[in-house]
Amino acid sequence: MTGTADDTDPKESLMSITSQYIEATRKMQENWFSAVDAMTSQFSQQLERPTAMMTPSSTVDPRKVVDELFDFYAKALTVQRETAHKILDANQQVGSQWNQQAEEFYAAWREQAKTMTETARQQMESFANSAREQALQFGQVVEEKVAEAQAASRDQAERFTNAAAEQTKRMTSVATEQTQRATDAAKAQTERATDAAKAQTETVADAANEQTKRNYNLMNTAQLKSELAAKGLDTSGSLDELRTRLREHEAQA
Repeated sequence: MTGTADDTDPKESLMSITSQYIEATRKMQENWFSAVDAMTSQFSQQLERPTAMMTPSSTVDPRKVVDELFDFYAKALTVQRETAHKILDANQQVGSQWNQQAEEFYAAWREQAKTMTETARQQMESFANSAREQALQFGQVVEEKVAEAQAASRDQAERFTNAAAEQTKRMTSVATEQTQRATDAAKAQTERATDAAKAQTETVADAANEQTKRNYNLMNTAQLKSELAAKGLDTSGSLDELRTRLREHEAQA
């Protein structure tokens, strides 16, 4: 391993140490088994020799071989026990570091979550304030537009009223002129008709008087007296007096 405890993941460190321990144990066991096989083979060969062949001058002492074999076993077991203890200590140290880093990570995550929550809250408040401000501005714009529309409507209604009043005034003036002209025409026509009727009446009266005169001249004394009596006039006098009295009466009428 080339990394340090500060820049190496504790879990990776733990797995690396465990793998190294397993690999070292496997190699040590293989070497140990090989050595045991060699020593066992040598020991067996020594034991298989007849006792008579073992002289005091022999180079191999069976007891020493047995002691060396069991001493080797004991040393190998001691080495394995110490190595196992070291692995356990390393595991505990790495586990402690991992727990510490996990706590630090959880604290950092909690602080980050708190910061994100506060940031989100501030953003929501900013958004709410912005939305409220936009709503107020929109309401003001709507009020201004409504006021402008009302003012434009009032101006248009006033212009329409003035135009209608002006048109009504013009129409009234035209109607008055037309009525006056019609009245004048009717009056002139009436006057002409009256004058014509008067003239015709006078003509008829003149004609009637003339006719009456002519009739009075054609009447005898009895007829003249009868006419005078009908009109409540005096019936005495001569024929000319009777005729004159009737004509004077008609002239007065």
